[in-house]
Amino acid sequence: MEKIKEEKIMNSENKFTVIGRLTKDPVLRETKEGVKVTNVSVACERDYKTKDGEKIVDFLEFTMWDKLAERISKISKQGSLIFVEGYNTIKNYGTEEEPVKGFSPVVTNYKHLAYSLSNKTEAKETSNEIEK
Repeated sequence: MEKIKEEKIMNSENKFTVIGRLTKDPVLRETKEGVKVTNVSVACERDYKTKDGEKIVDFLEFTMWDKLAERISKISKQGSLIFVEGYNTIKNYGTEEEPVKGFSPVVTNYKHLAYSLSNKTEAKETSNEIEK
């Protein structure tokens, strides 16, 4: 009898990775409990264009918490190229009669990749502040 080879199947994984440019400066706030938070919008170009040759750009919204919120608000500015990764959770919205579910991204990692050319002077000043 022939032995059946067992294939290794990758476990499922809930993960996203985004590389794009900030559409505005991150603004650091605090919750009533004193937790740091900021909302960011990232513009990401797709690899393909429309039939008319136009670029397709997605605008993705993220909420960043604690150290990540502090770091992005100190380092990155509008136009900065950033890397964001995390996982999605499902949130329940609406009422009991009309429940609505949607994805809510949770950011677990952020990296600043490059400053925009228009923010070169600001970027240099910001970098110096962080090195101190």
